[in-house]
Amino acid sequence: GEGIKAPRLLIQVNSYDQWDRQRVQGYCSIALPLTTKSYQETVNTWAPAPSHVGRMRSFFIGGTPELRHLSLAGIPHHQD
Repeated sequence: GEGIKAPRLLIQVNSYDQWDRQRVQGYCSIALPLTTKSYQETVNTWAPAPSHVGRMRSFFIGGTPELRHLSLAGIPHHQD
């Protein structure tokens, strides 16, 4: 039968500048272990590439392209 699938932690990394403009810096997801022990993990983040207009908007008023749903941050659709 199917084994227990590890839960996944979805992460959205945001930044705020001195004028309180918020930007999404990246997304990532990581499978959490099923055991209860301490461990350290390094994850890589990614972000959608903004358009020229998006870069200007981010510079002047803040904000960045965001995913429509956080599950798109890296949950595999098919796990073997």
